[in-house]
Amino acid sequence: MIAAAKFCKAREAMDKMAVRPFLTDSTISVDMNGVSRPYKRGESDICEFEKRTNTIWEHEILCANDNVVTVVAKETSDFYNLLNLGAQIEVLDLHMYEGKVAKLVMKTITTYKSSQNVEYSGFKRWLFSQKNISEPELIKPDSTLYFTGKSAPRMVFWLQKWRQYSDSISTAEMKR
Repeated sequence: MIAAAKFCKAREAMDKMAVRPFLTDSTISVDMNGVSRPYKRGESDICEFEKRTNTIWEHEILCANDNVVTVVAKETSDFYNLLNLGAQIEVLDLHMYEGKVAKLVMKTITTYKSSQNVEYSGFKRWLFSQKNISEPELIKPDSTLYFTGKSAPRMVFWLQKWRQYSDSISTAEMKR
């Protein structure tokens, strides 16, 4: 359980180098649909995106049974606030092997308000409807978005504009 706690603290620090010692060479992540993929937090730029969007991670270990540690993780950030979600809460099982995380299994994920799928999809639809948008640091050639330290300021800029637009529509609807 000590290794799991140290992994959580490294994750809270959003330092990919600090996370790496707590991962096996083949750590996998399993989403709520049972889809497995390599866990890339120790390699990806998501940590820089999180830092640039004022992310705060909090972890609480709920229990440990044999080699499985159940954790509640709360993530707050400008990204979630601007999507009007408040925060994201995850419950995950960390499967430990020789003091390292071998597998992360997402048990549940929710937000304080609305749905991340609904709000993020609405933001993306709105973003791509903007005339003559050219954001190579934010928008990938396949029309997905980058989540990197470099993309974070542009993401926040467009999320702020979308939030203003979204709030103005909500206010207009309330006046009807």
